[in-house]
Amino acid sequence: QLKLVNDTKVKSDIVFVGILKWCKNEAMKCLNKEKSKPPRRKHPMGVTVPAIWDEKAKGLMKQWAQQAKIWSPSIPNQLIIALEPECASICVMLEMKDNPDQIQFKTGDCYMMMDLGAGTADMVCHEITGPFEVREMIASSYIDQDIEIIFGRIFGEERMKEFKATFPKDYSKILEAIENSKQRFFKIEKKTGIHRIEIPFEFDQFMQRKIDDDLEDLFATFEYLGESGFAIYLCFFHISLKVNIIF
Repeated sequence: QLKLVNDTKVKSDIVFVGILKWCKNEAMKCLNKEKSKPPRRKHPMGVTVPAIWDEKAKGLMKQWAQQAKIWSPSIPNQLIIALEPECASICVMLEMKDNPDQIQFKTGDCYMMMDLGAGTADMVCHEITGPFEVREMIASSYIDQDIEIIFGRIFGEERMKEFKATFPKDYSKILEAIENSKQRFFKIEKKTGIHRIEIPFEFDQFMQRKIDDDLEDLFATFEYLGESGFAIYLCFFHISLKVNIIF
């Protein structure tokens, strides 16, 4: 729920769907003024989101856009979920194109894009890969991907694939825990050097059945980038069963 200035609480979907409907109507007014009117139902629409949003938040925006009748699942590629820094980069490129006497980007050039909005601050490094094409050089998602690689090397890639296929909801919990742990790393002052990732108890049970070796010993001897002994597998019983991986 969202809290208004008068302390009234409103469901977030009502607010976002209403805003998206208004944006769609305004966009269609502009398009209808053009000489060549695009087909209403097949014209692609784009919705921008902050780069720091996770997949769950992007999925909600996609769902709200459908409720606002911006797109229909029956029409392929009708909706584009675009990251705000990428859109900002395109705007800069368009401005450069309109002013050829100014400095121009070339393929291979790299730069930092700082998108400082009212609610979020996105800072990304882009590389020009072609006309109006950029590649994100350093993304926060790379951290998530590296941790997934570490999981695969510790537990085995085939076991991780099997767990993902058998328990998709619990695998999603692992990805969410990695994201939460990453955000917590930058929010909390680190005094001990310990970084914790909480994983579902079902994951522990699955790996206990699939792996003969003791999981704590497996972590203690695991080597990554020439280092070992930096990871601890800790299982403790709580009101809700939890397992922690500590780096």
